[in-house]
Amino acid sequence: MYRFTLAWGNPHIPCPGDRVLVSIDTPGSGIPAGIMALWKPGTGYAVFCQPLLPERKSRRWSLEAKARVRRANLRRRLDRKMPLFAASLYEAEIAARPAYFDGQ
Repeated sequence: MYRFTLAWGNPHIPCPGDRVLVSIDTPGSGIPAGIMALWKPGTGYAVFCQPLLPERKSRRWSLEAKARVRRANLRRRLDRKMPLFAASLYEAEIAARPAYFDGQ
């Protein structure tokens, strides 16, 4: 699915009328005849093509997955910055914010 738009395309000159003249959604990839009938070369208007992607429902992370990733990131960060004290700091941080590291 594509959206073809005949809109003002010259950034150096102010638009003399409507910014968007016509917009047509079409399943094919060819420029619709309705837009080609209105378009004239040299007027400052241009044909724009935008692919329309299907809307996807956003997926939510489970509490277990959030907890696993948060704990792994904390472990990785501590091992990189303070490897000698990483184990004790890890336990202290988990005890200080248990709800966060349980995925809440």
